[in-house]
Amino acid sequence: MPKLGGSGISLSLFQTTRGQGWMLRAKCRGKTDVGDFFASGAHEQNAKDFCTGARDGVRCPVLDRCRRYSATNREEYGVWGGLGPDDRRLARLSSSLVGGGQRTSDS
Repeated sequence: MPKLGGSGISLSLFQTTRGQGWMLRAKCRGKTDVGDFFASGAHEQNAKDFCTGARDGVRCPVLDRCRRYSATNREEYGVWGGLGPDDRRLARLSSSLVGGGQRTSDS
């Protein structure tokens, strides 16, 4: 398992889904190279592009659900649904992620 930032912390994305079945369908499920998901700058952008399919044309099938989950749970770190921490903070300020009233098929 990879180590996060030389800290000695090993992890794998969604090692446990904690009752969130949609996570089993995530594009990043089981991805072992998770450094980009918890980095900043160009590395953070790589993770965002991975989620949205900007580079490979394959959008995560649960992208919208992941965004809502991260906003609802106030995830402070990492890329969730193609959004980094700063993106989520801005979205919370504008209330564009939570409570929009629309449900998508990936719920």
